[in-house]
Amino acid sequence: MTPWRALALRWTFEVEDDLGDPAGLRVFVPSIMGAGILASLAVLVADAVRALDPRTRAARRRTELQRRALTLVRPVAEAIGVPPPSLPPLRRRLRSRRFYADLSLFSVSFSVYVAIGSTANYLRPGGYLEGVLWVQVVAVAASVFFFGLGVVAAVVALRHPVPPRWARAVIDHSPLGTFPK
Repeated sequence: MTPWRALALRWTFEVEDDLGDPAGLRVFVPSIMGAGILASLAVLVADAVRALDPRTRAARRRTELQRRALTLVRPVAEAIGVPPPSLPPLRRRLRSRRFYADLSLFSVSFSVYVAIGSTANYLRPGGYLEGVLWVQVVAVAASVFFFGLGVVAAVVALRHPVPPRWARAVIDHSPLGTFPK
């Protein structure tokens, strides 16, 4: 046996923990959940800051005035027998191509990471999540959701100025788009 091999074996035995995992490097799902909570808090703070923007308040005020006008006009329209007017749905505008590319990369990477990590922890004999089915179900559901989000973001990034109709519907009904200012 070479001296380097003996040194490598000695180092391996010294840093293994009591479960046989080298240096305790197992995938730990709660740490990823903590990172998700921090990301959620960052989004909430950013939304709160945006809500204080005067341009956003003006857009909300304009929409509210249009709704009030419609409530006043609707009874008159019904009384004279014409269909009442309605507000056109507010279309969200696209964010930058870079935003969708970054979101796609993050979402797909996170999806693969969670799927592999949770499955490995579920199937590993003697692991701390062995046989805990509800954690596996939640992790796979989150993985599927983030993979779908990544696919939508990738399609929008690739066809940025004019996304496909199905992707446009997702953008209009989710925070993937932003309201016009």
